[in-house]
Amino acid sequence: MTIHRALAIVDIVVSISAQLEEENEKATLASCAQCCRFFSTLALDSLWRRLDVTLPLDRLFPQDLEEFSTSKELLEVWARFDFYANRVHYVADENNLSDLFYQLSALRTGVAPLPSLRHLSLVDVPPLRLHFPPHIRSLAIAVPQRLSGKSAEAILTRFATQVPLLKKLKLSGPVPVTILPIITTFQHLHCVDLDRIDLPRPLDQNAFDAFITALSRMPAIAELDLPRVRGGEPVVPACGGFPCLELLSSWDPPQTLSKFIAALDTRNLHHIHIASRLSSTSELHDCLRVISSTHGQSIRTVEMARGHDLEDLPWMNTIQPLLDISNMVNVAFPLTMQSNISVADVRAMANAWPRLTKIGGIRLGDSESAYQAIISFYRLCPTLLFLDIYVDGECIGPFPESQALLPHPLRILNADFSHTPEDRRCRCGLWEWLGQMFPRLTLTTSLAFRDKWVHTPIDTAVQDAQATRFEPTPV
Repeated sequence: MTIHRALAIVDIVVSISAQLEEENEKATLASCAQCCRFFSTLALDSLWRRLDVTLPLDRLFPQDLEEFSTSKELLEVWARFDFYANRVHYVADENNLSDLFYQLSALRTGVAPLPSLRHLSLVDVPPLRLHFPPHIRSLAIAVPQRLSGKSAEAILTRFATQVPLLKKLKLSGPVPVTILPIITTFQHLHCVDLDRIDLPRPLDQNAFDAFITALSRMPAIAELDLPRVRGGEPVVPACGGFPCLELLSSWDPPQTLSKFIAALDTRNLHHIHIASRLSSTSELHDCLRVISSTHGQSIRTVEMARGHDLEDLPWMNTIQPLLDISNMVNVAFPLTMQSNISVADVRAMANAWPRLTKIGGIRLGDSESAYQAIISFYRLCPTLLFLDIYVDGECIGPFPESQALLPHPLRILNADFSHTPEDRRCRCGLWEWLGQMFPRLTLTTSLAFRDKWVHTPIDTAVQDAQATRFEPTPV
């Protein structure tokens, strides 16, 4: 009680508002604002800070400017729009936000639309002289294939002069090589995503090397998605640098990627995404060996997105360097992996990685192996939240004794059986058997977001998985 007496009313209101916002209690916050004037400003800030769609802004937008007979009326309607729009920080619907941003820029020249906006995604890149909100920290520019990318270069140049504190940049579509030096002018960049840019061919090796070298000297880059390269084109140079790099994604061949990784000056690299298709498993083994020997102390996540053409080394021998990293948290195997993994292999992985929270792409030869693998993860990986397996077989019983003593926190099991049983009782039996071990489980098949589950927070993944959730009707 003494603490409450020492607080001013505004302090109590701020505390309550922050708690309601954290718990996403928008309706309660709105009710508080209607009952108490002290909540009014804080409630408006909270309710407008993050929007799922642009509809609330569209309703405020003056659709027909000719209906206002005087400049005073026009000023009043814009003032009403700004009263709410100036509170917006994020809009999830990026496409409609882009259209609204361009529309506002065309109607109010010289005025930065949505001045409190933190993230902006631009689509279609019209030739407008844009004014950008000063607080933007994340910018995405998607250039349509029909354009040359010169508009994107002009936008980025203008953006660099207006908002130098940009932290996250994502470019996609056709862009000119001359856009690369502009990127290096953003000295506060934390994340650079160039995975989907389409540079003109043939690539200029000197210009590409100079760009990567300039990036390596930037002090704050922690996440880097390198541009895709094709066979025979310039590869990323082993230039070292990147002292703060934590996440690296590359389509370069493993031999090139190994040299680049070995030369890095960072001691914080914890996530590597090997995106290129592999010519052989021995090639992958050599790359993983370099990763383990140079950054084994910090690595926590390894993604292997694509398959391999030749399996000249058994799979468990291929990933042996990863088994030496005991702090591994997330592992994604190629979805097109050719060979099956045995139950003994699963136990070896579970023993090597007791701190696993997510693992996917495990291919098993039959349903019995799948059930034993699930039991192994239950017993040996107490923090596992996401498990993705593909089974060359049918979901049939009998189900082994789970001997479940304590509930396990596993939230999602994506069990993709090659043959779906027609007998509903078997599916019900699988559901009941899993429920003995995993009371909070969402059981799914063929998840739509399989390619990005490593990057998806588990609560968000559970929500996304509800659309494909398997809940059999009791027989």
